Amino acid sequence: MSKTTIADVARAAEVSTGTVSHVLSGARNVRPETRARVERVIAELCYRPSTIARALTSRRTRTVGMIVPDVTNPFFADLIWQVERALTDADYALIFGNSANDPERERSYLEGLLQRGVDAAVLVVTADTDESLLRRIAEEIPTVHVDRPAGAADAVVGDNAAGTAVAVDHLVALGHRRIALVNGDERLPTARERRAGFDAAAARHGLEAAAHTAGPFTLESGQRLALRLLEYGPTAVLAGNDLIAMGVLNAASERGLRVPAELSVVGYDDIAYAAFTSPPLTTVRQPGGEMGTETARLLLSRLDGYDGDPRRVVVHPELVVRASTGRV
Repeated sequence: MSKTTIADVARAAEVSTGTVSHVLSGARNVRPETRARVERVIAELCYRPSTIARALTSRRTRTVGMIVPDVTNPFFADLIWQVERALTDADYALIFGNSANDPERERSYLEGLLQRGVDAAVLVVTADTDESLLRRIAEEIPTVHVDRPAGAADAVVGDNAAGTAVAVDHLVALGHRRIALVNGDERLPTARERRAGFDAAAARHGLEAAAHTAGPFTLESGQRLALRLLEYGPTAVLAGNDLIAMGVLNAASERGLRVPAELSVVGYDDIAYAAFTSPPLTTVRQPGGEMGTETARLLLSRLDGYDGDPRRVVVHPELVVRASTGRV
């Protein structure tokens, strides 16, 4: 059976193909009775307009490019899912790339998005991102930066300093005075802001000079860095994200330290796995789903014609207390 065409719809509805096109695109007003007749025929014939043809007439591809630095991190997986769901509801397809924290790979993806004519972009950048290329992309298509703002574009971020501060407050309330930080890559604004919040809270509580180390936002980095840091004898460790915190739990087990009896551990993000570690992880919730929803909202408003100044949406953190923290 041959595929239904726009000409078949026009013939059955007794209108021109141009009128059918106007009904589909909304580019011109069509009389209500004519629109209703065309829409009824479209439904009866199960007609689906060609995406390529629509792109040629509207100069839109109905596609959005999205690049994240680590698809294995559940925080970014949740973010992708929420963005994709919102864009699908708006009849956009998502083209996805994983930069794997490699700036060269990221650059290749960014240039590829422009070559493919995507209508917009969602970016979570690497530490050594090409800022000149980011500016060019933001000038050419609507762009939203998530988690890690870069350049003059819309952004959805967490209040990282407030998040680590509330974690320090929690540990101090449990009697901890020797609190260490195992942070993520401090070339990134996310990690720098979490370090700033930690330092400010430590100073506010008059804590001893705490041990501090930083590296990639990964399990392996968390374990490797924590093994060295635990030699300084902290009673509690605050981690730059939940993956790092899970690495700290492994390091504590390797050192024979009981959590939380001998070492309290706090993560950041509240990924889905945080409640299933042993013990379940106390963490600062930064909801990737909410950030994804806000990202899609900003992006769709740009695609619908909003042309104002860059906007910045801040998602506020929340402490989730589980069994990995306890009194000294």
